[in-house]
Amino acid sequence: MGITWQQPYGNSETITAYKILIQQSNGQFSESLAACDGSQEATIAALACNVPMSTLTAAPYNLAQNALVVVRAAALNSIGWSDLSL
Repeated sequence: MGITWQQPYGNSETITAYKILIQQSNGQFSESLAACDGSQEATIAALACNVPMSTLTAAPYNLAQNALVVVRAAALNSIGWSDLSL
C-alpha cells in the first residue's frame, strides 16, 4: 500500500526525518521501520513509502482486508519534532 504525505513548512529549516505511524486494529499507532523508515534519504525525498499488505494484516497491525488505513506523520528538523498530523 502506498503511503504519501506533503512536506510541511519547516520554519526555513531542512527536514531531516519523518516519523510515520500506522494505526493498529486496537486503535494504537506504531511505526513499521522495515517498511516505512522516515529517516532514510529516499523516503524523505519521495515523501512516500510502500507498506506491503502482508505487513498491515499481520501483528501488530492486524488490519482486515479492505480496512481503512489511518496514518499520522511528524517531521524532524533542527528545531525538533513537529506535532503529529491528524
